[in-house]
Amino acid sequence: MKFFPALSRRDRASAVPVTLLLLACACSSGGGGSTGGVIPPPNPGVQPTIESIQNSIFTPKCALSGCHTGATPQPIQGAGLDLSAGKSQDSLLGANRLGVASTIDPAFMRVVQGNVADSYLYMKVVNDPRIDVALNPGVCSMTTTTTCMNDGECPMGETCSVRGARMPKNGPPLSNAELAAIAEWILNRQPGDPGPPGY
Repeated sequence: MKFFPALSRRDRASAVPVTLLLLACACSSGGGGSTGGVIPPPNPGVQPTIESIQNSIFTPKCALSGCHTGATPQPIQGAGLDLSAGKSQDSLLGANRLGVASTIDPAFMRVVQGNVADSYLYMKVVNDPRIDVALNPGVCSMTTTTTCMNDGECPMGETCSVRGARMPKNGPPLSNAELAAIAEWILNRQPGDPGPPGY
């Protein structure tokens, strides 16, 4: 069966998106269609590449003012970890890709390549009990640029956190898909291997 018998190959290719749009509108006009005639684009979710993790997690949820961004990320709030675009991989793995110790708890590396459970990055996003370490000074619960020793040093209504906490700070936990992407990225890394672009 020929759908476009009078059209050239190029004309047929350009006609397909229009035909699909018309079909979508026709299907939704009979009631019961919940998309209002618009077919949502596919959502593949975050992928286990540094670009995808950067765009989906680090940039919108971590590389925020007073947290994990800037030439000198806040030493307490950001733990000296820069997760801004173009900086996160060096900050997590080191320029030589051999690893960087956590500044909050130097007993752990930020990323132990091939070892998810002992990677401090992963421990922080899953709220591993091992992240519960004393901070001196602490951090006010909402004002990420304010350090404190007690509640009285924080703005009204805020409390002074003096223990390590789950990340993202003051935000919802990462989704299972986001956690899985970070875990797979860690598992696929090899010490000292810069990996292909986007790895």
